[in-house]
Amino acid sequence: MRMGTGDGAKLMAKSQVSFTKFGLTRPSSYSTVEYQTRTYRSVQILTDRICNFSPTHLKPTILQKNSEETVIHKGAWAGVIGGAALWGTVGLFISPLTAIGFSTMDIAMLRMVGAFLLMLPILAYWKPGIFKLHKPSDILWFFLMGTVSLGLFQWCYLTAIDELGMSLAVVLLYTAPAMVVIMARFVFHEPITRRKVVAIFIMAAGCVFVLELPSGTAGQISTTGLLFGLGAGFSFALYNVTSKIVLQRYSVVTVTIYTFLFASFGLIPFADIYSTPELLASGSSWFWLGMIILLSTVMAYGLYLGGLQKIESGRATLAAVTELLVAVLLGVIIAGDRFSLMMGGGVVLVIFAVLMISRGQPKRVQKPDSFK
Repeated sequence: MRMGTGDGAKLMAKSQVSFTKFGLTRPSSYSTVEYQTRTYRSVQILTDRICNFSPTHLKPTILQKNSEETVIHKGAWAGVIGGAALWGTVGLFISPLTAIGFSTMDIAMLRMVGAFLLMLPILAYWKPGIFKLHKPSDILWFFLMGTVSLGLFQWCYLTAIDELGMSLAVVLLYTAPAMVVIMARFVFHEPITRRKVVAIFIMAAGCVFVLELPSGTAGQISTTGLLFGLGAGFSFALYNVTSKIVLQRYSVVTVTIYTFLFASFGLIPFADIYSTPELLASGSSWFWLGMIILLSTVMAYGLYLGGLQKIESGRATLAAVTELLVAVLLGVIIAGDRFSLMMGGGVVLVIFAVLMISRGQPKRVQKPDSFK
């Protein structure tokens, strides 16, 4: 209830006491009337503040900050899952490109080169300062992230597919979340929680169910295929950790375009660049390459890196298993692949694992000492 002027006057009248009763002295420059007027005004301001008090006035900046962090948290998860989902569309474009005559390594190289050439003129006109490095030595981080991590990943993964087949190669690839959790513990001091460990096991079981691996598959794994499959998981984990480090200093756009540039350097030596011009003469090849470059590369990496910048790298890599779900579901819906009860159970397990690690508030990640 708000106090009126009359209420303040009554309160002042009841509190009329001599100044000397409490040992107070009136300033010599004030008359008694002036002093009483100033005191009355102070009492009126105090009573107004008491009567109009609201809990929402308590630390509004903290309440607003918490609300903003919640929105950022949800947006980051949307970016990671959305980027991984777009990676899952790669299969839609690889099949027609391989039918034209491109090898899988040629496609991997053209994805990176095409994405870089697409972004280069746009960024050069829109924001040329985006290419500036804070320190010349930072180029080594981009080399490690693009050429070593992403380039090595493409080579190991595609070789593992040739040695083991798609199903086993994918299962070995998704050893990456466990590797990222371990790496992030030492690099970023991210805790290895019970929730993460349980989510890793549930996700691994879900992948096995989705791919319907037969019980006798273990005997079919060659040593070469096993090493390349684990190498794909390790290099993908290394890409996530190095990207997280670089994102603490540079914007998502800068990291994305440098990723494509240095990944191109790592893939060109392994591609058949002499036969590529002849294959590009086909009109349909430009359409399929445009789709895989725009959707599965530029947008996918941009969304994923944008989300990775705001959340823990271990949790982001676990959520990236969404790529597998999208690939399988698109195969069922568009290509007419078979979908069994076992695959359905695997989908449920993977979704449950993603929901497990996406819960909770984001934590601030420490910069590694070598990058401060």
